[in-house]
Amino acid sequence: MKRDLLVGCLASVLMLSSCELLETIDNGLSTEEVTNGLKTALAVGADTSVNVTGKEGGFFKDAAIKILLPEEASVIYSYVNNPLSDFIGLSDAVDDFEKSVNRAAEKAVPKATDIIKGAITDLTITDAMSILNGTNPLDSKKAGGFDSTAATAYLKAMTRSALIAAFKPPIDEQLDKDLGFNISANESWLALQTANSALGTVGLNPVDNLDDVDLSTYATGKAIDGLFVKIGDTEREIRRDPYKWIADTVGDILIKIFGKD
Repeated sequence: MKRDLLVGCLASVLMLSSCELLETIDNGLSTEEVTNGLKTALAVGADTSVNVTGKEGGFFKDAAIKILLPEEASVIYSYVNNPLSDFIGLSDAVDDFEKSVNRAAEKAVPKATDIIKGAITDLTITDAMSILNGTNPLDSKKAGGFDSTAATAYLKAMTRSALIAAFKPPIDEQLDKDLGFNISANESWLALQTANSALGTVGLNPVDNLDDVDLSTYATGKAIDGLFVKIGDTEREIRRDPYKWIADTVGDILIKIFGKD
């Protein structure tokens, strides 16, 4: 019974529109309760996204966030299926790079949990109300219309610097490590650069400026971007059908915290 009441209350908070918000507060829910309901949903949603992206294959097997070659090297994909590229090992170099750099991102993502939860904990009542109404309080432009990822945009802006600092060391470590493919990401990147340099020997044009890419910075940025893609997906899901999301996700956690009675 207690669980059902908690789930119903949290779902009601998440379904509020701007007009309903004032009415609901007048009818019994305090602004603190509304804010705490939002914080609970965001915290569990962030946990869900970290768990999904932080497991093996969380990036590599998800086309929406899979880390590909840097933009400077994207033309190489057009060469991969060219039989001539087999002579210089281009296809294998691309495959090894993708597997290893995505695994590095998957290893780093769990570092985000405490940082994002800290930003959620520090969320003010004023900012929480803006987010509930589909507005990112950090957006100075305050574009019109309802933003279904307002919370995601807010959290990304609040945590990006801290996430870069937290992600970069483990990503640097993983980029140097054999992650089970008999080659590290850094080694596969060097192999890719070597294969690129050899493209001219088989009549294909090498890509310029590959040496200018900082693989650590690139992988760190993509890992953070991918995580927030999934957090944004979760936020949309929460707003679209909060009752189902809470029953499937938050409900089990509430049972563990508050008991089954």
